[in-house]
Amino acid sequence: MTGLRANSSIDLVEMSRSTEVAASIARRDVLGIVGLLLGLAMVGMAIPAFIPQKEPVGTLVKVGTGSLREKYSSSGNIPGVSVWSVHGKRLGHAVGTKKRVYNGSPVDILVKHYHELGQPLAEYISITNGGIDAICVAYIGMKWNNDVYGWIGDVGGICGADWYYTDTVLKSKGGTPTAQFNPKCIWIDRDRSSGFRTQGISMHITDFDVSGEGRKMQYAKYPETMCSRPRFHAYEYMKTEDDIYIFDPPLEYGPGLVDKDIRKVLVGGKLTEDGRRPYRARRNDDYYRMPRSRPISRRQQKLRSQFKREVLVVSGSPYHKAEELCQSRTSVGPDFVSLSDNLFCDMEHREVWPFSNNGTATHGCFDVEERTMKGGAIGARDSISGRAIPRKSYRTVTNW
Repeated sequence: MTGLRANSSIDLVEMSRSTEVAASIARRDVLGIVGLLLGLAMVGMAIPAFIPQKEPVGTLVKVGTGSLREKYSSSGNIPGVSVWSVHGKRLGHAVGTKKRVYNGSPVDILVKHYHELGQPLAEYISITNGGIDAICVAYIGMKWNNDVYGWIGDVGGICGADWYYTDTVLKSKGGTPTAQFNPKCIWIDRDRSSGFRTQGISMHITDFDVSGEGRKMQYAKYPETMCSRPRFHAYEYMKTEDDIYIFDPPLEYGPGLVDKDIRKVLVGGKLTEDGRRPYRARRNDDYYRMPRSRPISRRQQKLRSQFKREVLVVSGSPYHKAEELCQSRTSVGPDFVSLSDNLFCDMEHREVWPFSNNGTATHGCFDVEERTMKGGAIGARDSISGRAIPRKSYRTVTNW
């Protein structure tokens, strides 16, 4: 299986298994899948540009977080990384640290292989939180010898992981506006203090090479084949030394990188056996559940609703939609202003409000200039919908 080569024309700038899963994914806007495939193609072709050309002894991984601004950051502690061969042999790991990834800056992590000679390509990778501060992963790039692969957070967002928007930009060389894309990021957290459900993720990263038209069509038509474990999985409990799930036997591919037999994709996978068994697997719990089917507890929902309430994000990106953010059960992050559709998303109450019209307010609306709700005194209700008009004030406003 070959990777994407460095002679591409794309550059990176600033970088169900169950029926329930399949049905839930199918309800999503088809444009979300199309955007995801565009982003995967861009990040895959761009990897040679943002991974150092010096050949390391091991697998070089670049992890990019969600924000590039000083005032708001979805960065956190440097994550831990482990890599495995196609047959589930652990090739090496790098333990995460409490050092911070600042302001969304990407971090390079060299995973040194246990044995330098005769080691195969790393095809499976896990990312775990290295400390107590949550991190929102926007993209992952992986390079070993001449093989390079990439993944973006939109995969996790579509597959049911906790997510938020980013201002990271993927775009074609020359800055063609129609070729720009802002990936989502997905949250991983160690201490659960903000209500996040995931401590780590694993994936068969080579399967996110969408250079083949057949694979693009398959993921668009059958997104559950992209979201099922072990192709991608978000773990409720995970440490760097934990085993992951792999395809056993390895998958076979047809023309265009399409899976020869989809039934062999939707299998749940087999645990590797050279590390520590994941927490829920040790307890013999139902460990096949995807994040989408894992309920959000009342306590988690309360913590999520209060996460970064003092921050407001204002975005003009056409990929950022207030309604999508507010209506998603799994989105987590600050209140959000979408200038492209003139809507405000109140993430605390999961409600969308229109902008005020030239400063007037005859009903509940959001004043973009003053960064506050209008339409009546505190405790008033919207004259149209009857909804309570929330009180809003922010210590930090960041513009994307």
